[in-house]
Amino acid sequence: MAEANALEELQSELTCPVCLELFRDPVILDCGHHFCQVCIIQCWEAKADEFSSCPKCRKSCSRKLRPNSLLCNVVDSVRRAGTMDTVMGKTGWDPEGSLEEPEEREPGSSMSSVASSIGHWPRMGMGMDMCEEHEEKLKLYCEDDQLPICLVCGMSRDHKTHNVIPINEAFENYKDKLSVALERVQLQSEEATLFQRQTNEKILFIKERAGDLEELVTAEFSRLREFLLEEEERIKEKLQKQKEEKLNQLEEALTQTTEQISQLERLRACLSAPQRWMSTCSQQSSLGPLQYRTWRKMSSFFQPAITAVTFDPDTAYPCLWVSQCRTSVQVGKIQPNLPNNPERFTRYNIVLGSEAFSSGRHYWEVEVGSKTAWGLGCRHCLSQQKGGDQPLPR
Repeated sequence: MAEANALEELQSELTCPVCLELFRDPVILDCGHHFCQVCIIQCWEAKADEFSSCPKCRKSCSRKLRPNSLLCNVVDSVRRAGTMDTVMGKTGWDPEGSLEEPEEREPGSSMSSVASSIGHWPRMGMGMDMCEEHEEKLKLYCEDDQLPICLVCGMSRDHKTHNVIPINEAFENYKDKLSVALERVQLQSEEATLFQRQTNEKILFIKERAGDLEELVTAEFSRLREFLLEEEERIKEKLQKQKEEKLNQLEEALTQTTEQISQLERLRACLSAPQRWMSTCSQQSSLGPLQYRTWRKMSSFFQPAITAVTFDPDTAYPCLWVSQCRTSVQVGKIQPNLPNNPERFTRYNIVLGSEAFSSGRHYWEVEVGSKTAWGLGCRHCLSQQKGGDQPLPR
């Protein structure tokens, strides 16, 4: 039963990864993996790629295929062993059974020493357990030549110095080595299965992750399109509102301008009437002397009128500050950068008026505020000021 299990495990390891059948014309690639010659050629032709790679490990390799005769012998032995189990109804190999001449082995093969030894085990066949030279049963095994031999061959000069053991013992020895090789192959198969499962899990994870990313991108772009549409509508409404407001403002301004033009037209019409009246009055200028004589006669009956007087800042004492309208004056600090003109008072707080009168009667009204000391009077225009200015009479 154990031998049957070992044979089944060996058959699984000698199966092509492409066609899942026992190797037929096996070839070895640069990476060390084996395939049927037809299978690997069909794989490469199906890809139509310039660079060739191993279907199992994906490593790049050349298309120069190397046949493996040793592995071919092992496959043939396993295939024949399976055929004998079917015909004879028993499990395992019969050391006393039929043997046939081994094929030539290829030196430098990448298979292990166990596989090499198995490869040179004689092919099993019905009635093929006899030595072709001596017609004796093949009961010995030459470890130096790795060939089954008969008793006569073992005593011959060719094998006399070789290490020869019974064929049953050789079978047991190589069966143990084969078990070790099968365990190693089984471990590699489990590692490959684990790698395949992990790779499938990674592929599934990547597909799921890619699907999630596609859904996320679709949702984000949908939300972005919705936001852009809303923003477009909002900006359009805002622009429409601003346009209506500006148009209303312009219409109101146009209405006001029209009303102002109408008012100006009416005002111009009103102003044209006084001009006509003034032209009428100018025509009566010849009455001037008569009016003057009449006024001279009537002037004796009226009191003198108030005369408007403005201050002359060029005559003001440096501490007197004259207002811009020249109708009021205050005492303060000395003003800087005043021009040194000859009419300015330098000894008294005096400022003269800008107007001068040569005749007539005049009077003034002056507000002195809460001041208790002040002076008001007239001064003759020929009086000297610089160095000898006199105070004005009250």
